Amino acid sequence: MMTTTASAPAKAILLGEHSALYGKSVLTMALDKRSRSVVSKRRDDKIVVNAPDFDISARVLTDDDHEPALALVARSVELASEGPGGFDITISSEIPIASGLGSSASIPASLIAAIAAEAGRDLSKQELAELTWEAENVIHTKSSGVDPFAVVFGGLCLYREGSVKHIDAEPPRLVIGHTGIVSDTGKVVAAVDERKKRHPEAFSAFLDDAEALVLDGKEALLGGDWARLGKLMDKNHELLSGIGISCPELDKAVAAARAAGAFGAKLCGAGCGGIMIALVDEKSKTAVEKALLDSGVKLIDVHPDKEGVMLE
Repeated sequence: MMTTTASAPAKAILLGEHSALYGKSVLTMALDKRSRSVVSKRRDDKIVVNAPDFDISARVLTDDDHEPALALVARSVELASEGPGGFDITISSEIPIASGLGSSASIPASLIAAIAAEAGRDLSKQELAELTWEAENVIHTKSSGVDPFAVVFGGLCLYREGSVKHIDAEPPRLVIGHTGIVSDTGKVVAAVDERKKRHPEAFSAFLDDAEALVLDGKEALLGGDWARLGKLMDKNHELLSGIGISCPELDKAVAAARAAGAFGAKLCGAGCGGIMIALVDEKSKTAVEKALLDSGVKLIDVHPDKEGVMLE
């Protein structure tokens, strides 16, 4: 029986967390850790899922399945297949879950791409990103669309309100530290929205400042100005701390990276745990990695990825 395999990358947000939900821009970069979905048609209407990373083995989907991973799979199948028919699905992922690296977008992106191809649908990247966005809402309730578009299109992107523009520039070199704290994006987003309601003027100022940083960051990328980009990352971390989404572990790691010679450092993703990123060059990389390990975080080895979703 024929099978179709698709994969999608992880992602990092360079600048602009929590702005996209309010119509502002975000700078993203795809990373080379990938999720992978292998799909084949069945002769019946059963959806049979194997996902070792989620301890799921030969599970037949039913309407009673409410586990987040299975709900994500069910919604992805529904969006991608556009009709009756069963599939055998195997999902694997190199991306840490609930960390800020986009696993909840990468997995449905690879799955929707594989199922659509297996079902004979020809989706554009824009269509695939929009379907992935719908699927990700199963996990986050109110996704901004940043991660789905970042992982589908790949490379360096400027995202805003359901569209992306590729940035033709050398990708920055990042060191990533994981606090080991699970970050619940839905809860963090709700808390940020509550802050917006309580302090509308201050939050409006935050959004304006974040937008300015993102647009300046785009120019820094185009000019290969790592010192400038690093300072913008530092400022972005302070802005994000100001809306209450950092934590002592993230602040400690960010300070350690800066002291060890990073151009700049910031939390990355939803916040309140998860990962931080540090901008380095070959000279500072080793010292920054050691400082991060000494600060108590775990390093995640990643490299830039120009490719977004792809059939393999």
